[in-house]
Amino acid sequence: MKKRRENEILLAHRLRDGESGLFDQFASSIGTRLLQYGLMICRRRDDAEEIVQDTLIEAYQRFPELRAPEKVHAWFFRIARNACLMRRRKHWHGKGAVPLDDSMELMDRCSLPEAELVRREGAAALQQAVESLPEDQRMLILLRYFEGLSTEEAAEVLDMTPDAVKTKLYRIRGVIRKKLQTVLVTG
Repeated sequence: MKKRRENEILLAHRLRDGESGLFDQFASSIGTRLLQYGLMICRRRDDAEEIVQDTLIEAYQRFPELRAPEKVHAWFFRIARNACLMRRRKHWHGKGAVPLDDSMELMDRCSLPEAELVRREGAAALQQAVESLPEDQRMLILLRYFEGLSTEEAAEVLDMTPDAVKTKLYRIRGVIRKKLQTVLVTG
């Protein structure tokens, strides 16, 4: 993962500096992760696919504006987050939660500390715990533990301070831990 991120940062530098023909390579490298993120946030494959397309188009158009190529991951996920929120406001306003349909396999890749225990006892408990979180908390968990963004990068994507991210993550992990204990003890 580290090597892939380093390669993407190098590509971002080259793209920002005007080297042509590299965006497709960059898009194919980050596109799968954007789709996974979109599935977990938007909860519908068709919406997630459109989020990826919208994100890639906007990033392509704005790449020369990228000030810090080393922060390209936070930049992409911020664009994706905003696209998802806009889509949600437009299509789901007042309709309640959208049913989960395509993200079960994504939870198997989650790296929360509790994940190994949950895998042995049943991956559905972790999925249910994460899915039950409010959207802002779910976004933070996905960015930090699923996508592996740093605290600072997640803070940038979510317009928070790094200290606020750390505090919120501490609380969210406690909520997830309690939900898992309840499910695993009573289940």
